[in-house]
Order: sequence, then structure tokens, then C-alpha cells
Amino acid sequence: MPAGAASAPARAPDAPLGVTMGDPAGIGPEITLRAFQNRRELGLSPFVVYGDPHLYADRARRLGFTSIDIAPVTDPCQASHVFAQALPVLAVPLAVRSQAGVPDTANAAATIASIDRAVSDAASGAIRAVVTNPIAKSVLYRAGFAHPGHTEFLADLAARHWPGKRYHPVMMIASDALKVVPLTIHVPLASVPRLITRSLIFETVHIAWEALRGDFGIEMPRIAVTGLNPPSELVRLLWEATITQNQKMSPARIARRRSASAPPRSSNSVGASPK
Repeated sequence: MPAGAASAPARAPDAPLGVTMGDPAGIGPEITLRAFQNRRELGLSPFVVYGDPHLYADRARRLGFTSIDIAPVTDPCQASHVFAQALPVLAVPLAVRSQAGVPDTANAAATIASIDRAVSDAASGAIRAVVTNPIAKSVLYRAGFAHPGHTEFLADLAARHWPGKRYHPVMMIASDALKVVPLTIHVPLASVPRLITRSLIFETVHIAWEALRGDFGIEMPRIAVTGLNPPSELVRLLWEATITQNQKMSPARIARRRSASAPPRSSNSVGASPK
């Protein structure tokens, strides 16, 4: 999520969701095929897959999904018209045929291109949102991928399509009961304490706070911070943010209103309950 929200693009009226391919040798193609197979029972909205049509046809055959047809499309808007009968796939060709469980650096460029194209279409309003399948970072690293992970790559793409803002990527693992935001990602555990800063904590909490209110419709999120130093001043400040009578007051505003003691040594995740 960006530190400053980007302007929403004008969306096509029949815009589907966009699903990236992920690593073609991984679980992504099977997840996508199973989701499509159960689309009616799950009540899924139409989606278009950014991947190789031959990959999905081959994987469906090997998994025994004989009832799934693949429909190559050239524009995301076509997905809504074929989704009831076939899986729409916008072609991102693989360099070599993919075998499940056998990753190949030759296909790294297609994995990256799938994400790139999906984000580009989201920026133009051609799709409603991007759903990413798992990537194999070790495979991408060997092919020269310069980002620590998926999250940082998405932030870089956001800066490309919505320039003029600073984007701070925040990862959220969400369920109906609990939503968890790691403060540090894709770094060795031994590096965590020195990476924690007061500004990082407050920026991450602010982004999570705004997302819970704006994207999840939680009027007054309850945010708890776990850490290597639990009895920190920050925990008290954030707790005050959940009980303040002024529901528009964010944790950062409360911190600015008070003269806090020395910065906490560390904290490594933010958890939010919807109630």
C-alpha cells in the first residue's frame, strides 16, 4: 500500500479481476484452475489470467479437469463475456514448456511480465484489481530480479504508473478474525532490530489504519503491536488510539500531541482486529 493513495483510474464497466501467473512450475496454475472450476459455488466475479494459455490447458489436462476450456483473449474486457463457459487467459508466453515442480529460470521473464502487465491494466482501469499467485524468488533472483520480493516490486510498479509520490509497501495477511501486517519483510531475522525505527512503525501503522477504515470498512480499528520490547511507549500510544473518544484521531496524531519517551527498541508486527 502506498504512503499516499493514488488516484483511482476510470474503470471499464465490465472490468474483471486480473490474476497473475506466478511461477508456472508452482502451485499458482492449479490454484487458478480450481478456483475457476468452483467459480459458481464460490460466487466468484469474472477474472482474467495473465499467463500462457498452453500452460493452463496442459495443467488442466494433467489434473483431470476435463470440463475446463481455455479461452485466449486479447483484452481484459473480453473476460466477462466468456467467463461462464471458459477460463479467459491473456497471453504471456513462456520461453520453455513448464513442468510442475521443476522451476526454470528461462521462464522468469514471463513471471515478471505477467505482474507488470496486470498492474499496467489496473492502472488504466482495464481490470478492477490484481490478484497475485505465488512466485519463486530464488528462480527470479538467478534471472537478475532486483527486488527483495513481490511486495517491493509492486511498490516499484506503483511508482512507475502513479509518479510523484513515495510508496511504502505494506503486506497484510488477512482473515475475517484478524489482519496482520509484518513491519519488516524479506530480511534476515538478525537484521530486524536495527531496521526498526520510530518513523517506520508509525508510517506502517498509519497505512494499516487507513486501509482498515477505507478498504475494509472498519470504523474504529483496534490495533495491537507485538515486539521484542513489549512494554514500549508505542504500545501505550496505540492503545490510546483505540479508546480515544475522537474516532478521527489516528495513532500518529496522538503521538504528536504527546511528548513520548525514548523510542521503543523494536516491534515486528502490527495486528488488527475488526471489532
